[in-house]
Parts: sequence; C-alpha cells; structure tokens
Amino acid sequence: MTTTPPPPAELDWLASLIGPAATLALIERYAGVRVYIPHKVTARSNLARVIGLDDARALSAEFGRLEIKVPACKYWRARVYHGRGMSAPEIALLLGCGLSSVWRYIGANARAPDHKMRAEAPRQGSLGI
Repeated sequence: MTTTPPPPAELDWLASLIGPAATLALIERYAGVRVYIPHKVTARSNLARVIGLDDARALSAEFGRLEIKVPACKYWRARVYHGRGMSAPEIALLLGCGLSSVWRYIGANARAPDHKMRAEAPRQGSLGI
C-alpha cells in the first residue's frame, strides 16, 4: 500500500474541506480553471460526479454561488502519481509537461535505479597537422 503525500499548504482551504482524495479528483478534472459551485448540489450535478455528493455539498455550503479557481498543483500530482508507481513519461503525459519537469517535481534522487546516463564520447584524436 502506498501513502499519498499530503497536499501542499496552498490547498489547505480545499483539502481541509473535502479531503485529499476529492481534492485530487477535483484538480485532475478542473486544473487551472474557474469552477462555478452551485448553491444546491444534486447527485446528477457535474461536481457531484467528479468528487462525490457529500464533498460537493460541503463545497456548496462553503462556496455556493461562487466560482473557485482550481490550482493545477503539478508538483503534488506528480508525487502522488509517482507514489502510485507510474513512470516519469506517464506522469509527463498526464500533467502535460516535459520529463525534466517531472524529475524536478518528484526530486532528482527519485530517478529509477536503472536510469543510464549516456556514455561520454571518446576524445577525438589529434589531426596530426
């Protein structure tokens, strides 16, 4: 069983309200955009389908009739996905970023042990001129 890294401080307002799992689900669906939170949430609402009815109602009680900007939090998501055993290329595709960004997000020491650096080219010999 893997442990999910705790959400960063910038997500405290959201994670404390709906929990880390629903926070991740909300970010995966709406990262970087503004989402209207309805005053009354039903099981058929898009928000309830994404994060569940109870969490959608909690958001509605706090932010009903408002828009919230859902942060992308790529670095946190990368660490979550890495903890789930996903490869760096898979994470890069999910996040829409490059491999170098993924390595930076999950930490340079997190590289796979079988990662091979390119061998240096042998030195070029003298031209004999």
